[in-house]
Amino acid sequence: MAKDCLCNGGSGVMLTHKFKIGQHLSPVRGAVEDLLDGAYVIIKRLPKRNGEFEYQIRSVNDLHEGIVREDQLRTSPKLFA
Repeated sequence: MAKDCLCNGGSGVMLTHKFKIGQHLSPVRGAVEDLLDGAYVIIKRLPKRNGEFEYQIRSVNDLHEGIVREDQLRTSPKLFA
């Protein structure tokens, strides 16, 4: 079993991170107060907090970093095509 997977109470259902390290994403607009709009890359997957996985992300334009919940991220294929 991978380190970032958790079993759901022994039911055999695997709960995993949705996004991968190195994946390029954007924060949902207005969801994270201290992050600027733009492209970010996931640099670390973090454990669940309050029932949701978190990620450490870094801007691809500068070295600004932040911690976000999984529901605060979205893929942006238009930005990275």
